[in-house]
Amino acid sequence: MGELIIEPVDSPWTLTVVENAGEIPPERIKDEITVATAPLLTDIKSQLMMVPRTLSYTVGWRALVWQNKETGRFEDLTEEQFNAYVDGGIVSYDSIIKEDVKEDEGSSGTT
Repeated sequence: MGELIIEPVDSPWTLTVVENAGEIPPERIKDEITVATAPLLTDIKSQLMMVPRTLSYTVGWRALVWQNKETGRFEDLTEEQFNAYVDGGIVSYDSIIKEDVKEDEGSSGTT
């Protein structure tokens, strides 16, 4: 999975594994471990502001996401990036839709 990850030199985004796992004292476990997912989902949403498609549970959670090195903000992989990761292809941040960039009007003197 995810054989080649491309991070352009000028990109603030890096592919990161984010996780939060806890421990359960053995004296609290009888025959099986039962963990409610609601508190885990609350933790995921509070830290990442989303539920990534690469989410998997351990006794806790782990996800592969883009993290902005400057702001610390997280972004989910696009469908194309996720498929490339699963297929062992090239994963790059380029395919995430950037914010609208509007060109300034020319200075022809008509406005």
